[in-house]
Amino acid sequence: MKAILIEGVAGSGKTTYITKLAKSLVSTKPALLLTFSRTGRDVLKSYLEKEGLKHHHVMTIDGLANSLLTRLGSKQFLLKEEYVLKNILPCLYKLSVDQLYYSGYLSENNIEIHASNLTSLKALMHDMRFYRAAAVDKYDSNPDIIYDLIGGNLTHNAMVVRRVLSNYDGFRTTWLPDDHDLLIQEDGLYGELDDYWDVEHGFRLPTDIVHDLVELLKDNPIEELIDTYPLIAIDEYHDTNPKQFEFLRLLSTRTNNFVAVGDKFQNIFEWRGSNTEVLFESFLTEFKSECTYLNHSYRYGQNLSAKAGNVISRPIVPMVEHETEIEKFNPKKTSKEVTTVISKDYVQSMMAQFYMFTETKKKSNTPLYYSMGVALISLLFFMRYPYNVPKRHFLEKLLPSHFRTLIDLPFCFLDEDTKEEIYKSIATKNKPFVAVLNLLQSHVNCYFYDSDVYDKRFVEGFKRFFDEDLKDKKMYEVMSEFENLTQLFRMASNALLGHQIGWASWVGLKEDAYSRDYTFGSWPDQLDVFKRRYSEGKGMDFLTVTEAKGREFEQAILFGVDSECNKFRGEASNLGRNQFYIAITRVKKNLFYIDCPDEYIFDKNGYQDLHNHMRVGSLDRISEENGPTKNIALSELRTISKNIKDKNIKFDLNPLEHLIK
Repeated sequence: MKAILIEGVAGSGKTTYITKLAKSLVSTKPALLLTFSRTGRDVLKSYLEKEGLKHHHVMTIDGLANSLLTRLGSKQFLLKEEYVLKNILPCLYKLSVDQLYYSGYLSENNIEIHASNLTSLKALMHDMRFYRAAAVDKYDSNPDIIYDLIGGNLTHNAMVVRRVLSNYDGFRTTWLPDDHDLLIQEDGLYGELDDYWDVEHGFRLPTDIVHDLVELLKDNPIEELIDTYPLIAIDEYHDTNPKQFEFLRLLSTRTNNFVAVGDKFQNIFEWRGSNTEVLFESFLTEFKSECTYLNHSYRYGQNLSAKAGNVISRPIVPMVEHETEIEKFNPKKTSKEVTTVISKDYVQSMMAQFYMFTETKKKSNTPLYYSMGVALISLLFFMRYPYNVPKRHFLEKLLPSHFRTLIDLPFCFLDEDTKEEIYKSIATKNKPFVAVLNLLQSHVNCYFYDSDVYDKRFVEGFKRFFDEDLKDKKMYEVMSEFENLTQLFRMASNALLGHQIGWASWVGLKEDAYSRDYTFGSWPDQLDVFKRRYSEGKGMDFLTVTEAKGREFEQAILFGVDSECNKFRGEASNLGRNQFYIAITRVKKNLFYIDCPDEYIFDKNGYQDLHNHMRVGSLDRISEENGPTKNIALSELRTISKNIKDKNIKFDLNPLEHLIK
């Protein structure tokens, strides 16, 4: 077998290379052409169709693996992650924690356990994906190797993730839906129910597909499943993970020409289990492969070629006639045609949205009025000055969403079932505004006073704002004081991404308040501004590097870089280098960059130091103290909901008058 590894830079025509290989085949048999993503698959198909090459088999790696599972008679329900997250994972997590607790493992190793809430369960799902994709299960008998492999990529303890995965695999093999109608109603299934008429039991997630196939291929030789191909080529090889490599190694026996095409500097998925250095070296050694480099670009000009080449320490030769201009973003001069802003990650993207809101008059595709920062200020205003909310104001429609934001904070220790009941109570269609206010009153009165449902520092800080008149006070001062009293900055040092994004929205709003110098009392007017600046489909697109990957733009804005646009601010890691390299090489003609103030740069380590210095108690441990100890509020909430439904309730003129005690 002849194997070739093609290392090409961004814009070098890597997909075109595979197309030319397929076109050069003498054999009439189809080639097998694999991609990592569906986007990559569709792009490769379009390239082949332009050349009149429609007979080749083009699939994603997961798509091929799934078809082989069906041939092996291992078809199962293919569930969506959200359904498993909501209906299956909470019970498995509790079972796993109980097992580790009663075995003494948690206490012996001083392991912290995250609360079972939506945010931490999402992090657990991420951890399970990483553990599986990195093929860590091969080293279950050697914990030291496991810790070397996972590094700092998990939120939950590795042994907890391992136990949950073990229980998960055991559970899903015999699973059957209790209620098929509910499964369809909650959109938990890929495809239609009729597609699964021949499934007796069991489910898998898309991220389980390759794992399940590799396990079955231990007893089922792959040569009995698929024929030989004159060419097997893998595009986007830099994004594949160690588990997929196990499958590709088996697949390589079905061809005499095995080709992988990728760019090791475009790997940003190490969090998902991909380790490009290891994968590229493994390809060279496992298959005794040749290596060819494509160091030219058909996308961007000399300026950007030189900058990108400096980033990856490899010369890039531009093959286009146009130049790519690189200049600092100027809100007053930069063309209105620039509609894309690229940031390093989701946290910085939130910062970018508020920066552009403050510094420009451009509209956005993203409604900032749903962000955590806006929600908290709205709730403060609701509870402090309910009379000052104009009738039928936009703020009324936001209250249910903002109420939900409050109970999703890491400072709220309600169990998920109680939260879900509150969600349903406040989200009922056409429920009067004043009715939702009464539910908020019930919640705050019973849970903020004489209860362990909320973090005490957060509650005490919250209540302090009922001691003075805030209407004429500058919003920046109100937010700064609230932040210090509640130690809201603890959200930044929280391990969960959703809370970090929430903190970023708070910082962005505070900077806007400082720059535009408005008062707390003017908040309804400020919300009107947020509403006017949202324009779905017509405003600016805010993309992370991950979202921009695989795309190209005539012009774009890069947010959060240093003064010379040589890297993302505060980044010295290989991942940060790769993110910056991908971001700049998306642009063909005009790259604008924003070297923003320090306040807009998220520094988790800095917030962690502040958190540790001022810590008054852990937010992350499950304990008796943090659990809800009173059912009064939930009972009152149910009573109010029933009365509202029966239309028997008499609303107060000021439904929140009892908040000030």
